[in-house]
Amino acid sequence: VDLLGEYTDSLQSIISEVRKALKLLNDMRVGEARASFAKVVEIDKKAVKARDQIVALLEQVRLDPSLKEDLFHLVKALDRITDWVKEASRELTIIPYLEVPEAIRRGLERMIDVIVEAVENVVKAVKAAIRGD
Repeated sequence: VDLLGEYTDSLQSIISEVRKALKLLNDMRVGEARASFAKVVEIDKKAVKARDQIVALLEQVRLDPSLKEDLFHLVKALDRITDWVKEASRELTIIPYLEVPEAIRRGLERMIDVIVEAVENVVKAVKAAIRGD
């Protein structure tokens, strides 16, 4: 349970850091944005460790098979979110982002705000489920 909470916290930190980096890019603060993207990779390493520990525990523990399967699916879904966000951050460091028209950059910034809100809701839901709510 603690590992799942740690994993969801990492997910939330990753998406928040990508949002920060995107805003910094839009403000032409490229060096700071690159530092934020580098931080995403560091946070992801911690998240991967937590995920691997969760999977190892789920493989060892004796649970109802349907509950175990649901937990595996939850971890897999959360992992997909982190992978997509991490991949987006990689792409943003590769493409000549500042050459993208400003209207599109602002649209991406609005989109990341929606994604951050969605991830926050997922994290809240997972934590509520952990508490039994």
